[in-house]
Amino acid sequence: MADDDQKPLSPWPIRHKLSRPVPGPEGEVTEISFRAPNAGDVIRNGFDPYKDDQPVTFDEKKMAALMAALSGLPDSSITRMTTSDWFFCATLIARFL
Repeated sequence: MADDDQKPLSPWPIRHKLSRPVPGPEGEVTEISFRAPNAGDVIRNGFDPYKDDQPVTFDEKKMAALMAALSGLPDSSITRMTTSDWFFCATLIARFL
């Protein structure tokens, strides 16, 4: 197959090693993995990127709900992430939507 015929590699799933583990339903979570979102994820959880030649910003509650849906972790695990891990993951997701 010629190089031009190959599909670009998908960035999904997105993975991030947490700087501090968080409790999960099956024990400590040290790495979080986000599957590719679909339209239903965005419709159910929302995602409002704000771009006006500015850095991307988003509604934190909607992003947290989307992060929980894409990772399969409960909201309680997402809210226990360090601030830097949470913003890093949110920015990763926002870049690819």
